[in-house]
Amino acid sequence: MHTVIIDPEFRDLLPPLSPESYAALEASLLEHGVRDSLVVWRGHNILVDGHNRYGIAIQHGLSFNVVEVEFDSREAVLIFIVSNQISRRNLPPLQFSYYVGLHYRADKLISGRPSLDTVEEKLHQNEGVFLPTAKRLAEKYKVSKSTVERAAKMSEGIDAIASVSNDARKKIISGDVRISKKKLTELATASQKELTEVAKAIEDGNYTTKESANATPEPNGSSSSALGSGTPATIAPPATLQDLKAQINQIRTTFDLELASLTSQNASPSAAKPALQAYLSKLESILRDA
Repeated sequence: MHTVIIDPEFRDLLPPLSPESYAALEASLLEHGVRDSLVVWRGHNILVDGHNRYGIAIQHGLSFNVVEVEFDSREAVLIFIVSNQISRRNLPPLQFSYYVGLHYRADKLISGRPSLDTVEEKLHQNEGVFLPTAKRLAEKYKVSKSTVERAAKMSEGIDAIASVSNDARKKIISGDVRISKKKLTELATASQKELTEVAKAIEDGNYTTKESANATPEPNGSSSSALGSGTPATIAPPATLQDLKAQINQIRTTFDLELASLTSQNASPSAAKPALQAYLSKLESILRDA
């Protein structure tokens, strides 16, 4: 079996699966085997993609295939991981912003022109056009340039918390604690004392702010739906019409996925009520703050 090394920084970039999702993945792997190859950093044997699959495979003695990919730096690995996370999943707004911010900061650290990994970027290269990092990522993720820059500042705040407590960081990106993007941005330049106090409150489950105290609760019964699972009840006000469109599309996609899941189970129309309530609640939140 291929030797695989787990890097804690890369492993902890992504929030853990919910118990239900983990159990479903485990059941699938036990029934069908590990069909998707794990991705490792060539020459380093560090696992880049497939941490949950790897853990389950090792636990149950399942065989798996490995694909080696060349990366120039740790920053390039980080960009690969967060780009995959964004493209594969319909993320809650805070998670989406965090990963876009990480991508931006890692991109800025890479010396020289980073690798081009989208059709749009290749077209720009062929045209001889050099796009600044924020504008290039804005096109890639279909948000505004200012949104990318704000996401970078917010991600600095989350990483500042992580420097004190990685458990607190996990609770933030998993949605277990409600904390505004504005507060996270402020934490990027907070004192060590404030970071320690906030991290301790998050760890103990005692963190509250004016924003979280006034947040609109999720509709009853929606916590088990894709719209309600780990998603903050409030959504950051859109800065531009492009941001507004992106938020609405993200919510609509999640709702469609929930309906598709219910359809596959031959559920009755009434079973969609929690997901619909969550969908309408989030639309109302956008309209209220726009």
